Order: sequence, then C-alpha cells, then structure tokens
Amino acid sequence: TLFAEEKDGKAIQNVCAYKEAVFEQINASGWTEEKLKQKVKAAYKLPFNLEKKPPVRFHLFTLSKTDHILLQVQHHIVGDRASYFMSFKDFEEIYRAQRSCEQVSLPVIAYSYEDFVNWQSEFLDSSQARESLIYWKEQLGGDLPILNLPCDYHRPPVPAFNGSTYSFELNKELKDKVKAIAKQENTNLYRFLLTAFNVFLYRYTAQNDIIIGIPAAGRIKPEFKNIVGYFINMLPIRTRFSDKLSFKELLSQVNQTVLKAIEHQ
Repeated sequence: TLFAEEKDGKAIQNVCAYKEAVFEQINASGWTEEKLKQKVKAAYKLPFNLEKKPPVRFHLFTLSKTDHILLQVQHHIVGDRASYFMSFKDFEEIYRAQRSCEQVSLPVIAYSYEDFVNWQSEFLDSSQARESLIYWKEQLGGDLPILNLPCDYHRPPVPAFNGSTYSFELNKELKDKVKAIAKQENTNLYRFLLTAFNVFLYRYTAQNDIIIGIPAAGRIKPEFKNIVGYFINMLPIRTRFSDKLSFKELLSQVNQTVLKAIEHQ
C-alpha cells in the first residue's frame, strides 16, 4: 500500500496488487564496529517516500558469509510497537523453518486492520460512543490550558518539533519503594510516575490545570490483538492541582482519570 496526499491535505491509500519489497544488501566486510553502528543508524534514519515506495524496507549488512545484520525499518503509518514484535516473531518462525528445511506453519489471521476500521466506524454511531463523547466534553470543557514552561527560548509561532531526550534510571532501592507505595494505593508504577511528572510540571509552571497526552495500546477487542497495524490512541489526561492536595490524593486523582480515559478511549 502506498500513501498519497490529495489537494485538501487528506491522505489516500493506493493498494497495489504487487509491489517489490525494498531490500538493500550492503557489503560491510572490513568495517569497524563504530562504522557499522554509524551506517546502521544512517539507514534507519532515511526518510520514506510513501507515495512511491512501500512503508517497510530492509537493509542487510553483510560482514562475512556467515555474519549478517538485518535491519527492518517500518513507518509508523502501518505499525506500532506491538506490530513490530508480531512481524519479527513471524520472521523468526520462517527463518527457523527454512534453516531446518521444514514447512512453515504460521497461525491463521482471522481478522485484518480493515475489520478494525469497519468496527471503529460502526462504534462511532453507537450509544456507547455517545456516552464517551459526553465524558470527553465534560473532561475537556472550559478553557484548555497551555503549558507555559520557563524555557531558554521563545516558543516559535510554528512548531518545529526540535527537541531531545534525557534518559535516567531509578536505582533499585527507590524503584522498590515506589512500587510498594503504588501497590498500597491500588495503582501501578506507570500511573505513579505520571503523577510525579505532573508534580514536576506543576512546580515549574505553578499552573493548577495541566493536560498530558499519554499513549494507549488501542487494541481494546481481543479480535485485534494479533493484527499488524497502527492502533496507538493518544489520550489527554487532565490534572487539577491545589495546594491542599497531598501527593497520595493527587495520585488517586490521576489514577482514576487514567482509568476513566481508557474506559472511554
């Protein structure tokens, strides 16, 4: 399937009866480990031309006759994290069967992404969807806050999406304490850390109304559990602060807000 853009900005799908896979073999013999890492990184950063080429491609880096690195790059328009692991599992099964000269036996897929789209269209006309719409109108009613973090630069009129990632780890002792408190308060590690992140933003902005977008898996029916496709659903989590709130009370609020958002996703 190729993806084109119409004049009004809408994306349309062009389903091809057959399309040759994008497969590149690179002779990497004699490369240092550092050069190999740089080349693999450069290969996965190459942009896709979705109008002309499929949204999945493969790069095989050949170090020797028996040593290869296969890079599979998949555009987010056709798959999420769960899809990647499913397709990789199938790939392993096929590879193992071919090496052993056995017949490949993959489970039959009863549903497709098209079935999910059709179900979603029907759902949007249901009474359940109307109830969810009432919930979101209440949750996102009034003036929506803009997060005004103190930054080194002025916010540009047009978002450039430039940024970076800061990674860190909690030591085991702290992690165990956090998990124990989360369990005690009938929540989980994710919702605890989301609450802590809310407090962090509150401390730096002094805003008593903050919305954070969180990703939900979106595979809410068992029929769609094993389908390759993009199911990720971004949910806005709105937290209201007060100087009188304890952390545990705020944790309870965030916990309930997340559970309700997932229920009405």
